[in-house]
Amino acid sequence: MAFILKGSPECVKSELELFHLPATQMAIEDGHWVEFHPLSNVFDGGPVEFHISGSGEEYVDLSQTQLYVKAKIVKADGTPLEKDEKIGSVNLFMHFLFSQMDISLNDRLVLNSSNTYSYRSKVRISPGVILRHAKALENDTERYHLNRVLCKVYSVPQGSMSFVRDNIFVGQMPKRIIVGCVDNDAFHDTFQKSPFDFKLYHMNFIGIYVDGQPKPHAPLELNFDKNNYIKDYHSLFS
Repeated sequence: MAFILKGSPECVKSELELFHLPATQMAIEDGHWVEFHPLSNVFDGGPVEFHISGSGEEYVDLSQTQLYVKAKIVKADGTPLEKDEKIGSVNLFMHFLFSQMDISLNDRLVLNSSNTYSYRSKVRISPGVILRHAKALENDTERYHLNRVLCKVYSVPQGSMSFVRDNIFVGQMPKRIIVGCVDNDAFHDTFQKSPFDFKLYHMNFIGIYVDGQPKPHAPLELNFDKNNYIKDYHSLFS
């Protein structure tokens, strides 16, 4: 079995560790939240940029970041809504406010993400751990594990009975693939439809093949009219 990362050590799943006690976390001594504001004033259509400076005594935990937004819904011309005027926001309103979010480390773009936030959680590390990291940096390079999310968009012509796409991924394969189908005009930001209103479109067969073999199981044969889709639903968690 080939390793995904060169030089990666071999391990086993925690369920098979039958003769070892769970480890005790001693490296992190304390953690606290720090608030960061945008570098410039926020205006319609412009980028919102945050800069989080490093610290020799604290590490930044990006997995615990949060974004706080104070927003107001107005008319298209910017005027306030009338009293008792009926309105509704799109689903996932916070995420829909932004079209693209990027993460850069040391001025190098490392991740295109839809969940980059303005709050950064910092943790205080044991001095011994910091010293060991500094010593290791004299002879080696730090390696950060990033869960990269790649979104691909394909258009299916109206009236098509089938759709096949080859070579979606070349090289390293993803660990999970999620497929969603929406109306074309909903995807392109029309106010009359939700871009998160995923539909079935009478789909009855879907399969993924790697090197000519179906993965991770046989193609799914969907039959929503007869409520026969329990195996397909279970594939979300397998």
